[in-house]
Amino acid sequence: MGLRTWEEKGSGFIRQEVMLVDEVISDRAVDTGNSGKTHELRPGLAMGRLTTGGKLVQYDNLASDGSQTCVGYLKAGVDLKMGDASAASTDQPGVVLWIGEVRTDQLIGSDAAAEADLAQRIVHK
Repeated sequence: MGLRTWEEKGSGFIRQEVMLVDEVISDRAVDTGNSGKTHELRPGLAMGRLTTGGKLVQYDNLASDGSQTCVGYLKAGVDLKMGDASAASTDQPGVVLWIGEVRTDQLIGSDAAAEADLAQRIVHK
């Protein structure tokens, strides 16, 4: 897991970046709100970490596989099929906001429980 720090204001859902983390996004991740392209994960998607393997998938408050705890938000989109819609999804690198401030109205898949999970690291406005 690589760490990057800097400050940037006004980038999409992010109000301020303080720390980003390089992560592995599991081929099991889906963006259910991205109709017809659920393998294309959009920036701002809430992410959870699988207990087995430690890869990230979409946050799911009702799950019991580790993804019920939100660990951050995707900084940029991730295409799990690498541009080939007929291909199988594969694990891909992704960048996750770890510490910062976000615009809650532009987040995807986040809820009050996710905000509580991140309350010590991410300010939700």
